[in-house]
Amino acid sequence: MKLSPTEIFNNKKIFFIGGTGFVGKVTLSLLLHNFPNISRVYATVRARDKNESLNRFWNSVVTSPTFDPLREKYGDKFEDFIREKVVPVNGDVGNEHLGMDEAEAS
Repeated sequence: MKLSPTEIFNNKKIFFIGGTGFVGKVTLSLLLHNFPNISRVYATVRARDKNESLNRFWNSVVTSPTFDPLREKYGDKFEDFIREKVVPVNGDVGNEHLGMDEAEAS
């Protein structure tokens, strides 16, 4: 039985930790580039609150040159593609439940 990564990630939801560092940005970009049929990526972004997480994601992660291949691939639809596929989530891996309250963690 052969396993195909494309089939494995097709229409799947992924919870992604560590997407704000260089390796995380590269990994997130490659994941979205190679598996565009992924349903959603919930990406943790450490910040004081949800708004700061969103700002950090859009101003630090998405603007990274690691996303240039996706910008080239999707052109004017790049931002729409990111909004459709990635949900930034305020969280901190150093805290219990990633720093989320019980409702967010579930």
